[in-house]
Amino acid sequence: MSSSKLAQFLHKDRLQTATFQLNVTQVRRDVDELVLLLFPQRGCEVVREIHDIEEAVSDLKKRFTQYFDSVSVLNPNTEAKSSANAEVFFERLPKLAEILDLDVQAALAGDPAAYSREEIIVT
Repeated sequence: MSSSKLAQFLHKDRLQTATFQLNVTQVRRDVDELVLLLFPQRGCEVVREIHDIEEAVSDLKKRFTQYFDSVSVLNPNTEAKSSANAEVFFERLPKLAEILDLDVQAALAGDPAAYSREEIIVT
């Protein structure tokens, strides 16, 4: 049975030439998990205890380090910096959350149809 033109194209021009593979679906899940830690109003599974938060953050750091490793082939200057990059990324999250909180407050103040901070975060 001969291969179709499409299969040949996908195999030769896509699969064989890919320099890295990234599980985008898993990355999205991990980003969603991170957003849920920052804004627990957006999800059902809420981590409440400090040790559970530490564990969740530690697990996410490991996964994000792996993602940074995966894409380091795109920029040789980032090789061997994945762990440091993940650390910096996570260190900056509290400031980012504060900025996003200001955006939420501005939306609440500027939108007469908005009833609460939680409504804005969820929507």
